[in-house]
Amino acid sequence: MSVRMRMTKSKTGLRRSHHGVKNLSHSKNEDGVTKSHRVSVDGKYKGRVIIDMSKREERIMKRKADKKAKKQQNDVTNNENKTKENEVIAAKNNTEGELKI
Repeated sequence: MSVRMRMTKSKTGLRRSHHGVKNLSHSKNEDGVTKSHRVSVDGKYKGRVIIDMSKREERIMKRKADKKAKKQQNDVTNNENKTKENEVIAAKNNTEGELKI
């Protein structure tokens, strides 16, 4: 009895490439074409509002502002640390020069 050869990932992918959803359905709230079981761009699913887009936009803008503020705070902290390191290096250089004399 012969041993079956293993199927490679590429061959498996080629076989599965035909398994995707092909039939698109018309959404109820607008004339656009959408995939079934998906929320539309305006946040509606089966005619009901699922995602409040105005609150979502507010949340996204708040996250961006928080991220920007945190980055600015990190930049200030990094600059302070660099100046402290430079001061320590300068102090070491000054003490070494005094010891050599």
